Amino acid sequence: MPPVTLEKGLLGLSILIIDDYPLARDILKQACAAFGWQATAVDTGAAGLDELRRSGAEGRFYDILLLDWHMPGMDGIDMLRQAYDAPEHRLAACDPDGAYLRVGAGDGGQR
Repeated sequence: MPPVTLEKGLLGLSILIIDDYPLARDILKQACAAFGWQATAVDTGAAGLDELRRSGAEGRFYDILLLDWHMPGMDGIDMLRQAYDAPEHRLAACDPDGAYLRVGAGDGGQR
């Protein structure tokens, strides 16, 4: 397989992965590493909010959040809504109800 060439704007992205399934976290981290992206992975929505607070306090902000939409406790959509409502997270100005793409092999339920 030939090496992947990225546009300059996609180089060095910082990614936060939030997924309760360990294998999914590992696969996503490996995919990010293959693109040269820096990925941090956590296993719950609450841990994701904590990481956003911690990184923001250090002046580090994530370019992309990869969220599991269906997790026990706080799912990815609820986590995104809470993160969007907290100005310290400095998420891009977008509608948290329409700013996501659902991809996966879930139960097919609607949100």
